[in-house]
Amino acid sequence: MLKVAITGVNGFLGSNLLKGCLEKGYDVRGLVRSGARTTLLPDNFEPTVVNYWDSKDIERVLSGQEILIHNAGITRGKDWGEFDRKNVEMTAKILQVVNHIDSIKQVIFISSQAAAGMCKGKRGKLEVDECTPITYYGKSKLLAEREIMANCSKNWTIIRPASVFGAGDRDFLQYFKLVKHKLALLVGFKDKYVSLIYINDLVDLIIKTIGNEEAYEEIFFASSEKSYSWDEFIDALEKATDKKTVRIRVPEFLVYPIALFGELKGLFCGRPALINLQKAKEIVGDYWICDSSKAKQLLNFDTEEELSDKLKATYLWYKEHKWL
Repeated sequence: MLKVAITGVNGFLGSNLLKGCLEKGYDVRGLVRSGARTTLLPDNFEPTVVNYWDSKDIERVLSGQEILIHNAGITRGKDWGEFDRKNVEMTAKILQVVNHIDSIKQVIFISSQAAAGMCKGKRGKLEVDECTPITYYGKSKLLAEREIMANCSKNWTIIRPASVFGAGDRDFLQYFKLVKHKLALLVGFKDKYVSLIYINDLVDLIIKTIGNEEAYEEIFFASSEKSYSWDEFIDALEKATDKKTVRIRVPEFLVYPIALFGELKGLFCGRPALINLQKAKEIVGDYWICDSSKAKQLLNFDTEEELSDKLKATYLWYKEHKWL
């Protein structure tokens, strides 16, 4: 039975990845920091608490494991220092220990499309293209990738997911809440395009890289084959929820004042807002598109179902768990 360790197993991706690995019959050790919320984890699963800044503790929880999927980190932070510490320094700290654990054969690092940055047109970015991150998050993920490539003595794989939606996600939940009230917000007055990936498809891709020699020392974008304009996304969301929305277009110049308000609110609340000044840089971008053809070629990765069907499954999960 393959022994797989997953950092950040309590989060949106981590909890779904855990379920996927358990279904494959793997012996999974799910790592969480002390005090982490574990509501997304199965009731019968006992996570392992770890101090990611204590080398001996990292060695304790990873000894005997064969695969490490490093998923822990932050997507929102108060400043560059927090991103650097929790996405870059923590990755380097874990690697220092992993390199000396004989049982571990592969490190799979969950990065982000944000590490690569936007496209200049509708041709999706390829893994070989120049990386041009525009946010603290994207820059920190790119630096963490470079830590992996430069210092990991194990077989490594890097995966860059596009915008992920599905059961347990709180970011796309905001779109569903608006649509529930028959509203949809769109930024700007021309089409903006985005790559998306359904959580089940992302989990499938990650699992396809486990112990797969085709994935060693490779970077993969993870996205659906088709990219979508935000109008097309709302079309699919309307179909999934059986709602018809009134679409309100927000001029790009208003995004930054809204983001500044979110930034200030976050300071008072003690946690970063969903829409802040860093996020605004992404929101006004025209082409957040990546090309997953490499994953299709080397890993036989495919995304078959219609977007509306995947959004409907997400919608039903939200309703079942009373998030909507």
